[in-house]
Amino acid sequence: MAIAMVLLRSPAPAPAPVASASAKPQPRPSASASAAPPELTLEQRAAKGDKDAVAGLQKMPREQRTAEQVLALASARRVDKEKQIDELDHKIKLVQKLGRDRATKKKIEGLADDREVGNDMLATLAKLPGPVGPDLLYTVWAHTHRTTSTTELAEQLLYSKDVRSKASEALQLALDLRNETDCAKMAKLLERAKDKGDRRSVVPIVRLNAKHGCGPKKRADCWACLRKTRLVKDAFKEVSRRSPP
Repeated sequence: MAIAMVLLRSPAPAPAPVASASAKPQPRPSASASAAPPELTLEQRAAKGDKDAVAGLQKMPREQRTAEQVLALASARRVDKEKQIDELDHKIKLVQKLGRDRATKKKIEGLADDREVGNDMLATLAKLPGPVGPDLLYTVWAHTHRTTSTTELAEQLLYSKDVRSKASEALQLALDLRNETDCAKMAKLLERAKDKGDRRSVVPIVRLNAKHGCGPKKRADCWACLRKTRLVKDAFKEVSRRSPP
């Protein structure tokens, strides 16, 4: 009985405090969040193409620049060229006839020949919709008689199936005339060239005048089947009249 009375008289334990619904846990501050991002150096800003930073480095005498500063200027030049390629891509996609403009072609040739961005320029041309891309790749390929890494890549892209499928009939004829080795098939191509070819077919047609290059000693006439016809002369005459786009 005494034990029961003691238990009845013992005070009830105090209730645990209830957290307020409006109280939110405070996040532990992180070192990265509180620290301000480091400022880019003059060289880093110049390498990203910042005009003011580039101008500042360019004003320095060459002998006073560090190697890092020289490389930053080189990076800035590449960034500028990449912007030019993007602008050309955008403009030609909007208005394809801009790709036929002489000044545009000249600019494309210069960028294609540039060792830093040449491949980027050619890749952009290969991805253009419609026949303008193949036409411009042909321009890069044929604008010089020298074989370079640029002209080789332009040629390979031009003959790739996805690029060639976009080419005009006139350009496809010019490509076929360069590669055909069968005399009878060449005669059919010349017939088509008379109606559809343009000046891009002149060089492969002129080569048909050579009366050697076949046989064990390369002295036989490869195109003997054409000699009794006027196909070569007539095709040459017609394609010479038509300017390429």
